[in-house]
Amino acid sequence: MMKRTALGVLTAISLASGVALAATPDRTRAEQCFRSEDYQGFRAINDHAFNIRVNVNDYFRIELEGSCPTLTYPDATLITQVRGSDMICGPLDWDLRVRQSVPGGIATPCIVKSQRKLTPEEVAAIPPKQKP
Repeated sequence: MMKRTALGVLTAISLASGVALAATPDRTRAEQCFRSEDYQGFRAINDHAFNIRVNVNDYFRIELEGSCPTLTYPDATLITQVRGSDMICGPLDWDLRVRQSVPGGIATPCIVKSQRKLTPEEVAAIPPKQKP
């Protein structure tokens, strides 16, 4: 009987903690999101990563799973497909392809590994060639 009561109390505490956590907004997660329509431009860092500008002052670093050589071409264009919500919060929200801006350019799929909003200090440290 003692075991059941202890288990019941632990379950109640766990549920109460879960409700409290669920009710707390995850600001960090929300700050990592942006609307696809607010995207303003990008610059490649290398064939595995690029920076994007969202609105006027927000910058994100996008890291790729593997090499995406087309990303480094001077006339590269990002092509994204939005399915469902237009909020981009992480890798699963990206359906990314990159192609050259020439007629008939072939779009190469690139898999996003991570997305991170840059701090003002990180933005200030971006070399001009990598700043969108």
